[in-house]
Amino acid sequence: MLGRYENFPQNIHGLARFSYRASAKKVQWAVASALYRLNQGKFRLKEIGYSSPAECEVGFEFGVGEEVSFTFLDEGEVKRLELAIGKEVLAFLDFLCALRYHLFDGTDRRALKFDYYLLRFAFAGNSMEFFVSHERGPRRVDVEDLIVFLAERVRKELAERYSVFLKLESVRAV
Repeated sequence: MLGRYENFPQNIHGLARFSYRASAKKVQWAVASALYRLNQGKFRLKEIGYSSPAECEVGFEFGVGEEVSFTFLDEGEVKRLELAIGKEVLAFLDFLCALRYHLFDGTDRRALKFDYYLLRFAFAGNSMEFFVSHERGPRRVDVEDLIVFLAERVRKELAERYSVFLKLESVRAV
């Protein structure tokens, strides 16, 4: 089933709860669109969180879950996901999130070890829970900082696209 990863881990490193006054379809479309916009984007590490090295560049790569694998979230996959959501509200949206780190020393670009996270957005009524599991890597970005960063992108997408407000109820990282 598109959007669902069957092997999502039990070990959760972060959790956020949100409420909204809109259809779950709109929120799911906004999640897919926000992550697609972030895909292959580049940010300074300090835009995401307060980690070192501060001059590090971070790139995102997202894949959408489909049974036991992930497919890169490109334009075609976003359209496919939006069609699936249009047919029925999905209980979960699962994604693989890779954070790619690079250092620049003026002319040279040097890759650092990447972080890999599994993300699950769970929907029930007018609320959404966001689960984050860190799979491997140096964890250069704090889990709570990542949650807040991604939530802000989804919130912005919802506001711009549908004039819907996403309210953060709680955030917890372990």
